[in-house]
Amino acid sequence: MTKTQNGDWEVAIEIPEGQHQFKFVVDNNNWRCHPQLDKKTDAQGIENNVISVSAPKQPSVPRQAPVKEEPPAPKIVETYSRRADVIALVRDNVVALEEENKVCQEKLKGAYSQLVETLKGEVSEGLNALDKGVTHVNGFTVRANQGVANLKMNASEKIGEIREHITKIKEILVEKEGVANDAVAGNMNQRIEILEGEIAEFKKLSPIIQQLIDESSSTAKTASTNPNEFVIKTQKLLPEIHQTTAMAAALHPPTDDANFEHLQLNLLASAGRA
Repeated sequence: MTKTQNGDWEVAIEIPEGQHQFKFVVDNNNWRCHPQLDKKTDAQGIENNVISVSAPKQPSVPRQAPVKEEPPAPKIVETYSRRADVIALVRDNVVALEEENKVCQEKLKGAYSQLVETLKGEVSEGLNALDKGVTHVNGFTVRANQGVANLKMNASEKIGEIREHITKIKEILVEKEGVANDAVAGNMNQRIEILEGEIAEFKKLSPIIQQLIDESSSTAKTASTNPNEFVIKTQKLLPEIHQTTAMAAALHPPTDDANFEHLQLNLLASAGRA
């Protein structure tokens, strides 16, 4: 086809007599009908432009007149593709589409593999965070248990100190002995109750973390054998891992320092007033 001065495209082709269907191919793969030409739907339900070509009329010549040579019939100028060209273009388009589909499938496969690898990395990071959470919580639990032991030991020592003071100044402290013991024991029980509440919070989080570790480890094993199941379980696990590790990080250390010095000073001040 050639481009005319006014910007149109045209081609001059000799067309045999009869009716022919055709379409225009734009940009190698876009098949279109001309909106101003006649249209017809073929047996496959596809709409095409249609053109009818009849044999050129021969001029009548008088019997006695010399035979005058007529110029050749003019070529019919139409913009269309021959059936063989159309088949070739269709075949080329099919090949191009198959290649494009192959490329898309490869890209999709690569993207999915990348998704699996990314999720594997996030699960691995989640497991590391859970391990740190376990260490974090276990450390607080050990410290709290040690605090309980220290409180009991220091309380026992403090009671012994008080009894020694009572022995030395029995006249003054004989009335205070029960008060002092009750004060120490009451203070100790109150502080132990607080620490045991903190220990309960630490222990409450430990099995949750362990369960997430077990589920994450089990899920990680399915990454290569069942990627679809791995993706589904991982997308469920990751928010739980983030939430649980955040809860572990937000825990406060045990609040008690196992110190009875302030209580001792109060008792001495009270005894002095007596």
